[in-house]
Amino acid sequence: MVLARELKQYRNTTYACSVCGLALLYYLTGRLGLLLAIPPGYATAVWPPSGIALAGLLLLGARVWPGILVGSFALNVWTSLDPTDPSSTLRSLLIAISIAAGSTLQALLGERLVRRISGEPASKPWEGRRMAALALGGPIACVTAATVGVTTLALAKAITPANYPYSWMTWYVGDAIGVVIFTPILLLWSATPHRMPLRRRLAVSAPLAVTFSLVVLLFTRVNGLEQKQLRMEFEHRSGLLTQTLQRGFDRTIEAFSAVGDFQDGLPRIDHSRFRGLTLALLARHPELQAISWDVRVPQSRRATFEKDLRREGRVPGRITELDSQNKLVTSAVRREYVVVRYIEPYLENKEVLGYDVASSAIRRQALLQARETGEPTCTRPIRLIQAPETQAGCMVFLPIYWKMGRLATNKAGAEDFAGAMASFVRVGDLAESLLQGAHPPGIQIVITDPHGPGGSQRLYPASPRVPGNREGASNGGRSASRAGLHYAGALEVAGHRWRVEYAMTQEYLEAHRPWQAWGVLAAGMAFTGLLGAYNLNLMGRSATVERLVALRTEELNRANEEAKSTQLQLIQAAKLESIGRLAAGVAHEVKNPLAVILFAIDYLAEAVESPDPNVATALNDAREAVVRADAVTRALLDFSAGTELKPSLQDVNGVLQRALLLVHHALTKAHISVVEEFESGLPPAMLDQNKIEQVLVNLIINAIDAMPDGGTLVARTRRDRIRVGSRAIVVEIEDTGTGIQETSRARLFDPFFTTKPPGKGTGLGLAVCKSIVALHGGTIGIANKGGGDGARATVVLRSVRPQAEGNGDG
Repeated sequence: MVLARELKQYRNTTYACSVCGLALLYYLTGRLGLLLAIPPGYATAVWPPSGIALAGLLLLGARVWPGILVGSFALNVWTSLDPTDPSSTLRSLLIAISIAAGSTLQALLGERLVRRISGEPASKPWEGRRMAALALGGPIACVTAATVGVTTLALAKAITPANYPYSWMTWYVGDAIGVVIFTPILLLWSATPHRMPLRRRLAVSAPLAVTFSLVVLLFTRVNGLEQKQLRMEFEHRSGLLTQTLQRGFDRTIEAFSAVGDFQDGLPRIDHSRFRGLTLALLARHPELQAISWDVRVPQSRRATFEKDLRREGRVPGRITELDSQNKLVTSAVRREYVVVRYIEPYLENKEVLGYDVASSAIRRQALLQARETGEPTCTRPIRLIQAPETQAGCMVFLPIYWKMGRLATNKAGAEDFAGAMASFVRVGDLAESLLQGAHPPGIQIVITDPHGPGGSQRLYPASPRVPGNREGASNGGRSASRAGLHYAGALEVAGHRWRVEYAMTQEYLEAHRPWQAWGVLAAGMAFTGLLGAYNLNLMGRSATVERLVALRTEELNRANEEAKSTQLQLIQAAKLESIGRLAAGVAHEVKNPLAVILFAIDYLAEAVESPDPNVATALNDAREAVVRADAVTRALLDFSAGTELKPSLQDVNGVLQRALLLVHHALTKAHISVVEEFESGLPPAMLDQNKIEQVLVNLIINAIDAMPDGGTLVARTRRDRIRVGSRAIVVEIEDTGTGIQETSRARLFDPFFTTKPPGKGTGLGLAVCKSIVALHGGTIGIANKGGGDGARATVVLRSVRPQAEGNGDG
């Protein structure tokens, strides 16, 4: 019970280690495989984890599939997790689990196809048709992960529909090449050394490793050149866009400055003339929100100025400023004001009439700069008072001076500051109009003022991307980040420097996708796979030839041994025949004299009475010697006689039992216990009962002689389907004696050879037994038992199927 529990615990531990090891290997090789990915996206033309997953299932069994699922999920979470918000995070996790499920299903399908096509046991994964099965089953199964993964990304809008074919093909080619290259290598090196020598492994692996390394180096070089060219083209396009924006902003500022130029030399700003000029300018430049004349009003003239406003019907008829609630209120007392006197279009902007633009710190700073430099100057990014919901922009001030009682835009020789022409520039509208037709799709453009209040402020586009929009932000930003394709330029706008940033998005990469590096990698890996398949095919053929050579060599050796054995048997038969003829002649010549001598000895023992006891002893010794000689003579006659068998259907168990009964007295006297192991239901055998009993009795007596101090004798019968065919009966006699010396084993069945002491045997018993068994068409052999605790004599006889069994197995 304890052993079973420990075995179960061991199996569980082994299984857990296998799953964890496969997951870790999948994750690590996936991280390495991503280094070969070509933007956009993370699909690559070679994907080692697909080959590792299939090899893991072929080597460890399909039950380790959770390792693939865990490894793929972890890899995809690391690759594409978007923690922008909970919905994006959930979306990323669903994509990861879907791709992991597709990879796992692909490995399981590939494992099933390879085993089905190869039709061979898993213990020989690199032999026979297994390589062909990998070449067929692997690429077929790779359709699974590519379809599931790319479809998942398309449904999640992580890739565009136009990018679906490219992504699918890249995914499929990467998985297929990973299976064709890495699965055979892993199977090759997982084989035991005696089944796959090191030289064979190196013969296949070394060329693949060198070719793979060269392809990766070539890909790295070509990809670097492509990325460099792509970066140069991107920077060139970005530079052209910067020039376009700069020219557009310059034209707008110049057009606005023309309003001031038309006032040169006038004693004052005429409202009707101002209105006509500004409305015409606004019609030509819709990016200008409004144009105003902001007049300088000293504190001493404030009351007069406000009275003029009320007389003209200008509301609210006073100088105003913004309070803390961003509401217009009467301006506080200051030394001077810069007040909106006229503004066009009037109806949309009349509420700002009388507003002191110098009351705002941002506007005051720009006014002071314009007043000091005499050049158009823009503010930091602001929003209009009358339309705070409008897009961000900047206020441009064009300074106007008094020169000899006349208005002038040139500061040189000016006597005093008269005011400023002001206009609000909608940067977004201007940028859109300038970029229309010149902006390549897929390039993100952001215009910022790096010196705005509180840091950098965005001017264009109006607002950042919506969080969670991976198509526009996550994928594009990540692809750009991976490629490092960013560019920054500067715009000089009315005394301020703005920053314009360009970022390459996925759309741009798809439109300008580099094919050379992908083609080099795919072609190189395909060549590497074909080279591996060719080497594996050569290795398989070499192994087949070696096995055939070994088989033919074994057959030749066996035939040679059989020929030698047959030759020895013929020589032995010739010797036995010669010995038999000699023994027959000797026996016939000796038998009659021995009979006469025995008769004479018996006559002398009865007729002659001698008081000398030595006479009787001598006669008795002579009689025993003649009897022994007569026994040898009879044995010689048995050995030399070509005895005819009288076979009949016999029960082998019964014959063995009768032989044991014949020697029962000898067994008891020698203190030997008998163990009978008879198989029941043995078929009958066609035997000469007396001859087979003679053989068995001889073997039993030899076993008794081998155990002078007692022991155990085992008599066993059983079927044997291997040695002589499907119908054979084996009889075994085992003893617990000292066994047979190695020097004697080869001569046990030679005539007149014996290991018994002198006077205990003639050396013809086993030779007679062998000839009798041979006449029955069987075999006999004697060998030591394992462990050196006795010998075993084995007699194999042909059985006969009873008629009642028909064609049943005997």
